[in-house]
Amino acid sequence: MAGLTKTAALEAAGSNIRVNAVAPASIDMDDMLSGIQKNLIPGEPEKSGEAIKSGIPFGRFGTPEEVAKVVFFLASDNASFVTGSMYNVDGGMQAD
Repeated sequence: MAGLTKTAALEAAGSNIRVNAVAPASIDMDDMLSGIQKNLIPGEPEKSGEAIKSGIPFGRFGTPEEVAKVVFFLASDNASFVTGSMYNVDGGMQAD
C-alpha cells in the first residue's frame, strides 16, 4: 500500500492532488472484533481480546473516532503540503 500511495502521489502532484493512505489496525468495532475473538480462542472471547491487546504497544484497541481524526486532518487545509504518506493508526504496532 505504501508503494502505491507514493506512486499515485507523484502522478497526481502535478494536478495539485494529494494522495495519502490511512492504515488502521485493531479498531474497536463490535462486528470485527467479535468475529476475531470468537475464532482466536473459541468460547473465550475475553481471553481472545486480551491476547490481541497484548500485541498492541498501547495495550488497547483503537476507536473509529481516532481513525476519523487522522482522515479529517488529511482532508483539511492543515495537510495542504502532505502527500505520499501512509499513516498507521495502530497503537504502535508498526513502530518496530
